Amino acid sequence: MSPIYKNIFIYRAVMNFLYAGKYRSRFQNIIEYIEIDKTSKILELAFGDIEIAKWAKSSGIEWTGIDINESFVSNAVKNGYQAYLKDLHLVQSFPSSDATIIAGSLYHFHESIDSLIGKIMDNTNVLLISEPIKNISSSTNIFGKIAKNATNVNKGKEDFRFNEISLINRLTYLCSGKYEMKVCKRFSKDIIIKISHIQK
Repeated sequence: MSPIYKNIFIYRAVMNFLYAGKYRSRFQNIIEYIEIDKTSKILELAFGDIEIAKWAKSSGIEWTGIDINESFVSNAVKNGYQAYLKDLHLVQSFPSSDATIIAGSLYHFHESIDSLIGKIMDNTNVLLISEPIKNISSSTNIFGKIAKNATNVNKGKEDFRFNEISLINRLTYLCSGKYEMKVCKRFSKDIIIKISHIQK
């Protein structure tokens, strides 16, 4: 596991650097698309930090998190949140929720994205994806190599990253005839995409 994933404070510092001091804005941009009047339960996958959990608690919304990182899960539990240590690749069925969030982590599941999103949508009304589409790790220079080595979350070094075209094309194909997909917002390095059930 890369050092940045072993300590929440190191993780926050690195992420704040990568987001040019606007790390917390990343979460606020996601929260903007949560419909409070339709949401009593949120499931956050590969949650890392607990910014959305804090907001959910202050808004009277039940939050559940699942992550493969023991340090992140321990931090969430220590702060009074319901979090579980699980490998999302191995989860067969997710807890029911009004909204599910996955931020900055979809690239980890690029080989099984169809199955993952299918399982998510079986148990939620809305999926909010916030995914980096401008990545230092995509560079071939020394900074890119360091970034690739820094993204080991227990599965070894991962070279794959989405860009905007590859992500939208993949999700458009996946959602075709099954779900509604909307590109909500682009900010900093990321893009927010909302997937919901087709209204009949």
